[in-house]
Order: sequence, then C-alpha cells, then structure tokens
Amino acid sequence: MYEVVSFFASLRIDKETIIDLLQQYKKSLQILMGRRIHLYIDEDGEIHVEGAFKNDEYQKIKAFKALKVKDFNSLITNGIPKEIVDSIVILKLIDEWMNILTTKEKIVLFHAYINHDFEKNGNHYKTLSIREISKKMNLPKSTVYDLMQKSLTKILQYNI
Repeated sequence: MYEVVSFFASLRIDKETIIDLLQQYKKSLQILMGRRIHLYIDEDGEIHVEGAFKNDEYQKIKAFKALKVKDFNSLITNGIPKEIVDSIVILKLIDEWMNILTTKEKIVLFHAYINHDFEKNGNHYKTLSIREISKKMNLPKSTVYDLMQKSLTKILQYNI
C-alpha cells in the first residue's frame, strides 16, 4: 500500500466515502489551479485537464517537489495553506485508485463521479446517468452498472 492509502486505511472507508472523495477530485484540481477547469478522459483512461495552473501556491509546491512528499503535515508547517494540502492528498489518493482499475472502470467512474458540475440549487453534483454512460461507451446499462460496482469494490478492497 502507498503512503496516502495507508493514511486512509486507518479511517472507516466505505463506498459512500469513496464516491465523496471521487467527487472532490475536480474541486481539488480547481483549488490547485486557481480557476474553473474542464476535464476529459481519453480512450486509455487518462484524465486530462484543459487550462494552465494560475495559482501561485501550486507553483511554489511544484517548484519544491512537494507533490512527492510523504509527510503532508510538513507542507502545512512550511506555510502551504491547508486547503492546498488537502487537495494534493485527494488527488494523490484518487490517482492511486485509478492505477488499480481497468480502462473501462476508470472511464465509468470518471463519467459517474469525477467529471461533474455542482448544481447549487439542487445542492448536488450533476454527472452522467448510467443510461448516458452506456450510450457514450456503447455498452449495455447492466455492464456499466456492473463496472461501476466492481470498481468501487476494488477501491474498497485496496484500502483494507
């Protein structure tokens, strides 16, 4: 297990927590980039961000190779805002999770949880439905549902 996952292993992780963290991926990137962003996923399951980083804090972090640190508290004691550190932790954790999934599982999770717009009036995240994902991927709805459940179970098992 990697250091980020080891930290989360001490917490109670369930599928709802995993979904909540997946939904924070885009927001975490927006915090680091200092702006709203657009995400897309390619056919190999790699997530891409359109736009350049504008946040000075992130440039400072990048310059000091802080994205490779194992002790995230040291970032805070070195003056990096907690919101930035929290975003780095979430991004690193989700990147680790994505590494254990198949390409189709990554794409399903991306469309179901990661790539969203926050609906302020409804106070929820707007993502694609299983039906919309099945159309997009040219797969039966049951297969999309199974991929979604299988990927969440894999992530859950990975954190035990």
